[in-house]
Amino acid sequence: MTRNHQEIKKEIQRIEGQLLVAKQICRENLKEINHLKKEQDNDYILQETNRLLSIKKLNSNEHVDQFNQLLRLVYQQQKRQTSTLDNTKQYNEQEKSVRFF
Repeated sequence: MTRNHQEIKKEIQRIEGQLLVAKQICRENLKEINHLKKEQDNDYILQETNRLLSIKKLNSNEHVDQFNQLLRLVYQQQKRQTSTLDNTKQYNEQEKSVRFF
């Protein structure tokens, strides 16, 4: 009987440990989600793209203007991402060269 009790206690402790780990993971995920939301709110290009996409009724000239604005925004976003990617590549190359010395 006491052995069974000890096994149950160990199982409870194991599950409690798993719950603590899961709780910590949830906290970290929530922090990341909030960070991404804040980043998204501060991203002018994304806000403007969403605004333009949400417009329902437009005449044909407005459609053309909207499409051109979207193209400009997509171009700006791609340009920014390319720049970020280039910077990351340069940083990685610098890191590699530092490791070899």
